[in-house]
Amino acid sequence: MTAAPIPGANTGLVAPVAGSLVQITEVKDDAFSQKKCWVTALHRTNDGAIAAPADGTIISLTNTKHAFTLKTGTGLELLVHLGLDTVELGGVPFSFDIQPGQQVISGQQIGTMDLQQIKDAGKDTTVITVITNMDAVANVTEYYNGPVDVGAPVLQVRNK
Repeated sequence: MTAAPIPGANTGLVAPVAGSLVQITEVKDDAFSQKKCWVTALHRTNDGAIAAPADGTIISLTNTKHAFTLKTGTGLELLVHLGLDTVELGGVPFSFDIQPGQQVISGQQIGTMDLQQIKDAGKDTTVITVITNMDAVANVTEYYNGPVDVGAPVLQVRNK
């Protein structure tokens, strides 16, 4: 059984990759761009390093290594999705140094993605950070388009 989010707690999120921070509505994927379930931060990456977006515990890493989930100490649940349609690549362009149950620190490098391999396969290298338990969130600060370094503060999330 997982612990409930801490009421009123704040969580700072950092960029999991370096690149350009853009609004989620600019994503070329309907599930993400239409914000059907989540408030998100999006990064178009120009570097292959992948960092933890917040302090927390790794919950899962997909078999195809195109996504991982993390739960913060405040109860915020995050999904980091690496590229669009990259599940089809079978994990080949991704390498991780994490396992479920492992504690990570905000901005800590936890893996890499081979951007050239992803592009050569005709896939988009966009990286999306998703809050999967929005029912526990009171508000999220706005974020603005522009360059961002891996580990740079991106937004603040406040629990209900």
